[in-house]
Amino acid sequence: MKYFIQGESKINFTKTDFVAEGGEGELYAKGDQIFKIYNDPKKMISVAKIQELARLDKPNIIRPQAVLLDNKDRIVGFSMARVKQSVALPRLFTND
Repeated sequence: MKYFIQGESKINFTKTDFVAEGGEGELYAKGDQIFKIYNDPKKMISVAKIQELARLDKPNIIRPQAVLLDNKDRIVGFSMARVKQSVALPRLFTND
């Protein structure tokens, strides 16, 4: 699958880059970044919100960094820093 990081370069994802899938979309990893690709881009947070969140500079906040486009220049997701050995926040509040 070919995508483009807005204002940067193209990026290809393969099956080996796949990390997880949820109700909103899929996650792919490349190096020190994770890419969230929405199943329905209409449900994605707005580009303005991504840009606003990207300004947060605390190292303990994982936030969107860049917008991800498909080969038709449609916004389909975003990138964020990859954190290994982490726990999803909802797991801290459940008995799972």
